[in-house]
Amino acid sequence: MIFNKNRKSNSSKIRLDIFINNGGGDINQRVLMADRGISILDALKSVVSVEYTPDESVTGHCGAMVTAINGHKNSLRRFWMYYLREESDSGWRLPPETPDAIKLHKNARIAWRYHEAPPNANSRDSLQRYGPLLSSACLSKAKKCNRQF
Repeated sequence: MIFNKNRKSNSSKIRLDIFINNGGGDINQRVLMADRGISILDALKSVVSVEYTPDESVTGHCGAMVTAINGHKNSLRRFWMYYLREESDSGWRLPPETPDAIKLHKNARIAWRYHEAPPNANSRDSLQRYGPLLSSACLSKAKKCNRQF
């Protein structure tokens, strides 16, 4: 079971499971008990070293963009993406908002993955093919995968 409903809950706090997949085969998990209304960016900053650019609406980039996690920096071919799975969700989703814009009010899992762009535009590799998961074996359903977050 992904979210244990039998756990005694403290109504003012939510449990956030934060996963960092730096693309090297290791996935690090951090658990954060946070106040309701925390942003995804603030949750990330609470558990790892983060570099980000703030909102730059003047340049057309609205909201904070994560540029490095634990020293793994964005480049022309490598970049960080995040995925969200709240307890009412049936699976991982890729939110269309920046991580400072989403406020969490219930238990959730947040996965950050360091993606690598395919070597050319005609590559069959998809940037988001497996989401935060490790391989095509995990693709069908996260709850059935033995290599899930």
